Amino acid sequence: MSENKLSDNPVCRRYQAQIDQLADGPADRIGAGLARHVAMCEACRKRLGEITAVQYLLDRAKWRAMPADTLALCNRQAMKKLETRVRESAKGRKLAVIKPDLPLWQRTSIVLGRTGVGLAAGLAVLAFNWAATGGLYVTHDQFQRLAETHQKLHIGDWDNPENSAV
Repeated sequence: MSENKLSDNPVCRRYQAQIDQLADGPADRIGAGLARHVAMCEACRKRLGEITAVQYLLDRAKWRAMPADTLALCNRQAMKKLETRVRESAKGRKLAVIKPDLPLWQRTSIVLGRTGVGLAAGLAVLAFNWAATGGLYVTHDQFQRLAETHQKLHIGDWDNPENSAV
């Protein structure tokens, strides 16, 4: 009976309504008629057992000290589950592919705006790359000249050491 289905038996239906009222008001007492019916009906006994077990656990949890930030954690987890359920639902899938009904000029301006931003970013990368490599070539040439000067002044001619001035 955990699916909340009512029995076809009209007596069970009446008692199941009383059992459901016990879930709303756990302090209420079970009447004698309901107690006799539950003793004979397995489905109603199971339903009443489920409700009393939940009430017992809720009562135990009420008096137990909770760690700090438990409510915030529970809320975050509940929101994640809710967002996942919404995304997985048929309406969520439909909304994921829906496109706004914009006039042609607005769609064109969006495409051109995106293209302009992409083009500007590409040109900026190209200019930066050109400036960086140009600076590297200048530095490379200066190091090359420094190496040649050092070789002439201190080392001499590698190919012909006899004609070296050093």
